[in-house]
Amino acid sequence: MAWVTLLGLLLGPGVAGTVLWSPVLASARLRSLFRALPLTGSMAGNYVLTSMALSLPWIAGVGWALVAFGAQATEHATGEPLLLAAFWLSIAYILGGPLVAGLVLPRLGLDWDETGYGPGTWLLLVASSGWYAAIFAVPTVLFGVVVSIPG
Repeated sequence: MAWVTLLGLLLGPGVAGTVLWSPVLASARLRSLFRALPLTGSMAGNYVLTSMALSLPWIAGVGWALVAFGAQATEHATGEPLLLAAFWLSIAYILGGPLVAGLVLPRLGLDWDETGYGPGTWLLLVASSGWYAAIFAVPTVLFGVVVSIPG
């Protein structure tokens, strides 16, 4: 039964992120990005695999924060590890997502933006990366604030 719980903890956030991030597929440019990835051979498969994989650093980061929070185990424990994890992971996603999609992938031969990676593409990449980060950061921050309330 423990393996079912572990599987749920690993897959649940990825499924939630995949569903909540799906409106990015309204953008033809982002659909083009997912279509260009060599992962599954289909835009939908690449989107699902990518969005599920993107949840793993959040799972690891929040897991670390919960371990750090548990190590505090005093009357004065705070949600600071959760807040720090949310902050640094959000920064990493907001900066890293666009850099990987807009610089690294084209240099690896995956030229997915027919508009030439102009300001509109970069704005779209930053916004979609920020949105994905917010999907995980908002509940993490709220939980960090709640556990910080003196009991």
